[in-house]
Amino acid sequence: MNKKLFIGMLALSLLPSSVFATSSPNLFIDGQIQKADVIIKDSRTFVPLRFISENLGYKVDYFKESKGIKISNDSHELNLKVDSSEYEKDGKTSQMDVKTFINNDRTFVPLRFISENFGKEVGWDNDSRSVYIGKKPAVFPKVQKSNYEVKEYPEFGFKLFLPKNSEDKIEFRPSQFEKGIAVYSKEVNKAGKKLGYEDLGYLGTYIFRSEINEDDYTLTTLISGSKYFIGKILVEDFIQSSGKLYDEMMKSYDLMDRIIVAPCGNKIPEFSSVKADIIDGEFVYSFGNPKLSIKIPEKDLNKFQLEFFDSGISFYDIDNYKQYGGFIRSISQAKELLEENSKITKNGNMIVQTFDARDVQYDMAHRNVYEEKAKIILDKMKIKTQSAENTMNGFTNNSFNQ
Repeated sequence: MNKKLFIGMLALSLLPSSVFATSSPNLFIDGQIQKADVIIKDSRTFVPLRFISENLGYKVDYFKESKGIKISNDSHELNLKVDSSEYEKDGKTSQMDVKTFINNDRTFVPLRFISENFGKEVGWDNDSRSVYIGKKPAVFPKVQKSNYEVKEYPEFGFKLFLPKNSEDKIEFRPSQFEKGIAVYSKEVNKAGKKLGYEDLGYLGTYIFRSEINEDDYTLTTLISGSKYFIGKILVEDFIQSSGKLYDEMMKSYDLMDRIIVAPCGNKIPEFSSVKADIIDGEFVYSFGNPKLSIKIPEKDLNKFQLEFFDSGISFYDIDNYKQYGGFIRSISQAKELLEENSKITKNGNMIVQTFDARDVQYDMAHRNVYEEKAKIILDKMKIKTQSAENTMNGFTNNSFNQ
């Protein structure tokens, strides 16, 4: 399978002024856990406007033309506006320290501000990442610690999954020359300044472009859309070819290779409804209509490079990726079969299909390593449709009912 079949376009841009939390916190009301899409932004907890009416019992009115919001009960009336910090409570105008906003066509409002203005106490349990309104829960859920840290930039359509403590070694800055984020080795950059060099230790840039230059061998496309793409330019032109700083650069290149760049937010239309997260020890990517989820153990994630396209995801062996490709398998969703032998399962009018590595290229010295990783994808990766969840080996052609 030629990897360029799935490579295309998305966006990585300047560091945002506000970064969303790595995953949704738990939410309790009077001691009972609730289901809600919670976003942490500007160190504040936001919930969809609909949550306020359905779970707190207040009356909510939304005025589309003016983007006005009215929240009321028998005692108080609160008026807000989307993208504004101004509010009016019981006829008196004042300012919040945050703004309401729209994300994925839904209006989000600050939970603590709303609750406290209607006389509800709001608390936060840091260990379990839990917000609670009213009565404090007797027991908070245990949180499984991840080996990854996540930096989210939904306004630019991406998030970075960084191996833990990566930022001890590498740093991210807005690029001076591209729409994107430049990556540097901290140690080499620090040493370079002592030698009189500025910005020594440059590793490469995650870029946002609308056109692909097929002749640019330094560019790898990581997320593909119909009009834009997110790519990685890797620059291996370091000033030294040996020595301590050279060794540090090589370690930094390897660390950058193991960063997963995944879709996030609605910047790119094809990825506006997808989700990528680490939940209970698994990397979970869900996409498509009807929804399809792909899970792989977090402990195995650093063995792969992932590429995302509008209808699916592709897995590559990280040790063969840069020079040989190392394509292992792709999973995609379609309404008709592209190859008779590629089908896995059918879900209504949606077909989940897979393409294996029939023309894979790899370094012969890494052949056994490649085969071990291919086995992880076959045996450990879980695919969940509305009607079934199984490993790759568990799905067969017999699961089709055509």
